[in-house]
Amino acid sequence: MIRPALLLCFFLAASALPAPPVLAAPAGSAVFTAPCGAVQARKKQAGDLSYQTMWRMQTRVSAMLPRTAQLITPVLRLTLDEMGERERLEFLPPVWGLAVIGKTLDTVLPMRRGGYFEVPAIAQAQARQEDAIVRFNIAPQSKTFEVAWQVAVPDGGSMPYARLAQAFDELRLAQQEMAWWDIMVMEEKNARFDAVRACFADEGGRILVDGMPAGTALSPHCILLPFEPVRASGHTQLVFAGALDSVTLDRRAKYSGTP
Repeated sequence: MIRPALLLCFFLAASALPAPPVLAAPAGSAVFTAPCGAVQARKKQAGDLSYQTMWRMQTRVSAMLPRTAQLITPVLRLTLDEMGERERLEFLPPVWGLAVIGKTLDTVLPMRRGGYFEVPAIAQAQARQEDAIVRFNIAPQSKTFEVAWQVAVPDGGSMPYARLAQAFDELRLAQQEMAWWDIMVMEEKNARFDAVRACFADEGGRILVDGMPAGTALSPHCILLPFEPVRASGHTQLVFAGALDSVTLDRRAKYSGTP
């Protein structure tokens, strides 16, 4: 994970950089166009983060992905330091999660269960005169972030175990390409990922390995499955049974008492 205590260093460095003349959305990202003259229900306040700063963070996170990667995607996630890891899996913001606010725009952006979000390219927010900020609808002390590595799962939720092994290989390549001297990614570069976490839209979802239930329930919506490299060389099938919200590469050490 990107170390939350060092996030301010990134904000200060990013603020010193000149704003790019045009912001282009990362491949596959949605491009939002906010309505002109939007009613500004959420007024700017102390502690808000500039849109330019958050965009640079989003761009930096996207740049962590190796060009050869096909299965994993890095996304931003709120750390929510006041919550335990299991409690954080169930976090959903009240009413709305985050919004981009400027002189003429007020656009709410989606935040998924667990605190996952994306800062999209917004045409109006690119203009300096808009003075756009990103507002999070959470306690001020929670506004720090980490990177989560999500895995693309085929429609239907079924895939060979070898596909999971490929996702771990892509993440290891990403870690190898992270600069050893970059203090912002030091923890992420050295982290040992050894499990996959599936979170479902509804309670009762299951992970099946060759038809048998597997993994440990972390919360009502999420299950953690230890990665077993030996299974990748055979014909083992993996099924995520239920409406998937996300599948993420994870670390067992984060969850105390997890085998």
